[in-house]
Amino acid sequence: MILLVGWYLVKWICRSVKKAMSRGKTDAGVTSFVNSALKICLWIVLLLVVAAQLGLQINSIIAALGAAAVAIALAVKDSLSNVASGILIIITKPFKVGDYIEIEGLEGTVYKIELMFTTLITADNKNVILPNSRVSANNVVNYTAQETRRLDLNFSIGYNDDIQQAKGILQRLIDQDPRVVRREESIIGVFSQDESGVTLHCDGSGDVLQLDRTVSGDLIDSVNNGTLLPVEGIQSQEPYFARNGLEINAAVERGTFLLEDGVCSYSGLGDGYNTDDCYWEITKNGDYTHDGIRELHFDAICYIPEGSIPYFDQQYITNTDSELYDFYTGMWLTTATAYGNSQRGDNYYLHTVSWQGNSYLIEFAYSTNWQYNVGDWAQVLTKSYAVYLPEDYDGLVFAAEAQPDNYKDSAKRMQLDSISPEASLMDIDTVDPYRSLYFSLCY
Repeated sequence: MILLVGWYLVKWICRSVKKAMSRGKTDAGVTSFVNSALKICLWIVLLLVVAAQLGLQINSIIAALGAAAVAIALAVKDSLSNVASGILIIITKPFKVGDYIEIEGLEGTVYKIELMFTTLITADNKNVILPNSRVSANNVVNYTAQETRRLDLNFSIGYNDDIQQAKGILQRLIDQDPRVVRREESIIGVFSQDESGVTLHCDGSGDVLQLDRTVSGDLIDSVNNGTLLPVEGIQSQEPYFARNGLEINAAVERGTFLLEDGVCSYSGLGDGYNTDDCYWEITKNGDYTHDGIRELHFDAICYIPEGSIPYFDQQYITNTDSELYDFYTGMWLTTATAYGNSQRGDNYYLHTVSWQGNSYLIEFAYSTNWQYNVGDWAQVLTKSYAVYLPEDYDGLVFAAEAQPDNYKDSAKRMQLDSISPEASLMDIDTVDPYRSLYFSLCY
């Protein structure tokens, strides 16, 4: 009798809870889960009551059920965590099916929200299934939560293309698209420039830089006092070294650094040409700032091991190469084409580095000293520099360069006296810039 009454009571309670949740527009998955869990719990209680009425010892039964529950909970704790998180997601509704969201760097449209998993469809039509515990534990960006939102778009064109025409085409596309909200005028301007071309930026918030092409082919900044900007003079916002993947891979006053194939030896016109390893280090002798000028004195020292100089049966030459460069523009601070016109002395070389509207005058002089059979080294070269630069300039780089693998390129490398002062590191075809040691001298 108790069993029969209990059966009807369990059925009635479950049906009532299910109806209440349905009226509250609870997700069907949650309703089903809650109903199943409630039915199991009520049946357990009912069976315990029946057992007690039959005179059975229910304490041991309860203990066994408790132990079993603990074991099951431990075994499926991850699944239970996903289920609990899924219920919270469905109840709190941070997003719904059809929303475009971002979670953990993944973007996509919400396809399904289930008790254990949430499924996204990415822009390239891939299904991404995320455990609900990860979804609830991470920041969620819901791009479609609001009825309208701002969208920024970048379009790249070449330097030889008509910027004004490109802007006009983009503006027409914006005007013709019914999805664009007409609350404010969309602004199209130049966002960035690099060696490959110009990037146009389109947004609805305004742009401080609006460049138009003039009849002469120059670009005029129509916002900032109509400043003319020659196309060839436009610089990337990213430093030259960073843009080309060149790393500062050595440090000042941190010991010696290996330079593979950093020294070459040859006799005659390249007979027996050979390259091998050497070591470089830089030590500072002085670093002063006065009257807005920073004065640097340092030694760049090259150590050549015995094994890096081969035996020749005739007179031979041993050579290393090192230069100063600018980190931001890649400019090679040559010693051949920028000589003179310095008030500091006849042996100073001058260069002007231009970066992001600023000009920096770099003046330097250096001397060389070769020593032989110094300790464990066959030869030691010391280049002693004195450099004067503006105190707000930090882009000076010393490069120790690897040697070419043949005498022809080595000889060509030594004949670069006529290269223009505007030449950059990548312009020197006899130098592999990715094999060099780079020291930042301003830190």
